[in-house]
Amino acid sequence: MNHNRHTGRVLARLASRRRKAAAVLLLVVAIPAAVALVGLGRNTTVASGTEPGRTVWPEHVTIGRGVMRMDNGVLVYDAPGIHDPCMRPASEVELADTAEVLGVSIGNEHRAYRVEGLSHSPDRHVVNDVIAGKAVSVTYCDLSRCARAFIDDESASPLPIGIAGLETKGQRLVLSIDGKRYLQETGEPLEPNADAKPLPYRSQTLVPTTWGKWRAAHPDSLVYMGG
Repeated sequence: MNHNRHTGRVLARLASRRRKAAAVLLLVVAIPAAVALVGLGRNTTVASGTEPGRTVWPEHVTIGRGVMRMDNGVLVYDAPGIHDPCMRPASEVELADTAEVLGVSIGNEHRAYRVEGLSHSPDRHVVNDVIAGKAVSVTYCDLSRCARAFIDDESASPLPIGIAGLETKGQRLVLSIDGKRYLQETGEPLEPNADAKPLPYRSQTLVPTTWGKWRAAHPDSLVYMGG
């Protein structure tokens, strides 16, 4: 009888150890998986050697201010552009001379938009600004490397340009304006019909350059760092 009780206690201890080991294994496997899933919603970039990361457009994932889904060849995102961007004087920013910027000049006002600050997430691709009393929007796609600016000479309020998504066949950024979608690269309506009109704002000159060159030419420039 005593022998049976001793054997039972030994078996119980072994079973307890097995349960604890299984629980530890579950934590080891589950925690990294959970972290990876959370990271998918926060980090939308992939490294490309030493090159800046590019935006990754996963399907059906909430990222920033939009939810992605497929719709007739477009990875829809539907998020507003950035309004009232934080601008800093050139003398106050720490930026390498080799950093890529997009420069805009309206009258005697000059602004530089850091390319890195416009990259890595759909939320960053459109900045709706006001320069010298004119509405100016800077748009950038880090997949196609297409940069375009648009202006409305009659408006002193930020333009209502948002991010509609990505045209997957050509990897091109799609912009949204008042519920209508336009290709950033060409300004064409995404789904043309007899009544469709091109993007309603004219193009504004955008200068792709480095921070060192832009600062030398425009030391009084304001800078959008983004990110």
